[in-house]
Amino acid sequence: MEIAKLFTRTILISSLLFMMNASAQAGVQSASEKLIITAVNGQSPELNNPVSLRQGKNLVELKYDGIFPSYTDDTEARITSGRLYLPLDIVDNRNYQIQLDQINTEEDANQFILAPYIYLINDRGERIKRDLLNQNKLITQLFLAM
Repeated sequence: MEIAKLFTRTILISSLLFMMNASAQAGVQSASEKLIITAVNGQSPELNNPVSLRQGKNLVELKYDGIFPSYTDDTEARITSGRLYLPLDIVDNRNYQIQLDQINTEEDANQFILAPYIYLINDRGERIKRDLLNQNKLITQLFLAM
């Protein structure tokens, strides 16, 4: 009889641990201080890192902000983007990291803003190039999906 109770408790604890793990959320963080996550699913992120994502469709809003020294005088050039969007469809509980190519000059930054893209890296090390959408492209994509 004791063995049956012990077995039942073990099954119950295992089931609870499985359910807790299955309901865990995925996370995303930016690996660059120049690319900032400003919102996830319309909500400003908390100060914790990584930012939580729910299972299913998510929309990560980003902003590029870089400062570059000017070699002609003692000023600095600040290059910022408008809102950039990364649609994500989460089907697992993996964590993701957003990485940029090296952006070392004003010219690199301006090129990035004209054609923004990132690399999305999951916790298995898989690296996928993803284009970022500006507001016009996002609205067009949403309209076409209707």
